[in-house]
Amino acid sequence: MVTGNISINTLVKSALLCFDENTKVQITNGTTISANQLCKGDKILSKENDEKFYDEVVNCEILEGDFPAQKFVFSNGKSITVTSNHLMIIFTENHFEMVPAKEIQINDVMCFKYGISTILEISDLLLDKKVHVNTKSGLFYANELLTTGLCENLPKNLPDLAKNVVKKHMNNYLLENMEFPDSITLSVDQKQHLTI
Repeated sequence: MVTGNISINTLVKSALLCFDENTKVQITNGTTISANQLCKGDKILSKENDEKFYDEVVNCEILEGDFPAQKFVFSNGKSITVTSNHLMIIFTENHFEMVPAKEIQINDVMCFKYGISTILEISDLLLDKKVHVNTKSGLFYANELLTTGLCENLPKNLPDLAKNVVKKHMNNYLLENMEFPDSITLSVDQKQHLTI
């Protein structure tokens, strides 16, 4: 059992998000590099208050092992591979929420650098290497997809009530400064793949 005071911000910042090592991010000169080339202090494309900006990388680490993951293929032709506990931002019932990658479903809607797209295909796989990446704001674009710098992994001995409080805080921490539209406009291609 956890005793003593633990800052929710400390728990949020210690939760690690993981990508396939070849995931691409955009750096300040406009070029894209693989996540495994990032260093702490680099600046990558992010979004805050409905504006794109370059945010500082505060955590970047490569780990080896066996990591359950999901690969998502989108209607815009893009794809991304993340670990199963990675918190993804989806648009559902006129609002955005964070959902672990393992709970994402076909036709879920996500935000990209230039608009939205629906998921057409999901594959389960095992990564032998993953990259932890996080920025000061906790948000950034990876493979042009707006994503978080968090995963749902929290200390195993944290009580369920505390986990729920932390997860709620994670949502607020990331989404309170985001200005998402009340509704979205879909292209013809997106409409044919969307079922809400």
